[in-house]
Amino acid sequence: MPKYRMTIGESFQRDIEANNSDDAMNRAIGIAIRSGYRNSGLDVCVMEIKDGIKQIGIEFEAYDRVFKKNFRNRVFIMANNEREAIEL
Repeated sequence: MPKYRMTIGESFQRDIEANNSDDAMNRAIGIAIRSGYRNSGLDVCVMEIKDGIKQIGIEFEAYDRVFKKNFRNRVFIMANNEREAIEL
């Protein structure tokens, strides 16, 4: 069965197994409702986690001494999994 990563709101993530993306979305919405995310407008996202090398986005924050401000950015790396992407 394929694996999917569901994201609810901005902070809650969980990996689930489902037959297809529609099934994964239905399960994610059910989890969101049971977890009490009803007031957030059910901001639910589901994406498939593929096996093998894939493009993984790493978000990082850097401090700029000239502007004296923190900046956030993302870099995308081809890797087998998130741990490998972070180590690269």
